Amino acid sequence: MMSITRQKLRTGAALLESRLRGLVPAVRGDDLFPTDLLIHFTYHKCLTVYSQQVMRFLSAEFPFHWEQINKRPGHLLSVVHERGGKRVLQVANVYQVDFHSFPEFRGSHFIRDPRDMVISAYYYHVWTREPWCIDPDFDWTPLIRNPHFRNYISADQRDDPGRISYQDYLKSLDRTRGMILEMLRNKDHIDHMSRWDYNNPNFIEVRYEDVVGAEVEAFRRVFEHYGFHPKLIERGLHHVDRFSLGRKRRGARSHTRSGRTRQHEREFTPELREVFAAMYGPTLSQLGYE
Repeated sequence: MMSITRQKLRTGAALLESRLRGLVPAVRGDDLFPTDLLIHFTYHKCLTVYSQQVMRFLSAEFPFHWEQINKRPGHLLSVVHERGGKRVLQVANVYQVDFHSFPEFRGSHFIRDPRDMVISAYYYHVWTREPWCIDPDFDWTPLIRNPHFRNYISADQRDDPGRISYQDYLKSLDRTRGMILEMLRNKDHIDHMSRWDYNNPNFIEVRYEDVVGAEVEAFRRVFEHYGFHPKLIERGLHHVDRFSLGRKRRGARSHTRSGRTRQHEREFTPELREVFAAMYGPTLSQLGYE
């Protein structure tokens, strides 16, 4: 993963080049979008890096604050209620949010077939160097306490993971049990998708499957829902195309391994389909994926 410092340098260089070439139009802060607050809710392996790249470059070109908030509900509330000015937040891994207490806002919510999220996460976590994934002091307690861990991963407590990283333990399992471990680890994501209020008019609902191959059209709908100034839409779609999945390097050791939809049709064995159904019951039907 690119370091934060390198990301800032790259963003700054691109902004300077764009300004020198006259590509970035001047828009007053108050005219960027009608509400001061925009919120994008998403999940791991659900276009998080893609949307982050687009908004990071836009926020460098136009006068609004962009921030990614991960697993910090208190910080989310602080930015929502205490920080002033135009701000766009990308939020992940925050599951209890009282939107009724928020000031006026508009938002987007991206979801993906949870089976494909599991598959994508599995292949990513066997190689990534993200610190949490390679930390030998990974906290296994929540996963081990899940009864499905005992049913499908380790029947004998003596075989439970001890002081071992998530990645090393994942790699020690066969592919089937590795996929099942990812089903367990993604439980909060999948449960949150199933509990989400899909009738909240503040949010535009977007499926991963409707974005892939039609990125510009999909993000245009999102930007129009946000109420973006036409010049902001124009630059935003430039970055959407620039970082689109079709232009990304793909491979076994790339953040975007394939980007394809319906991967579960090729990757899920009958056993994996059965285990997923046992864990998540009607979730696929609730989300419209079955």
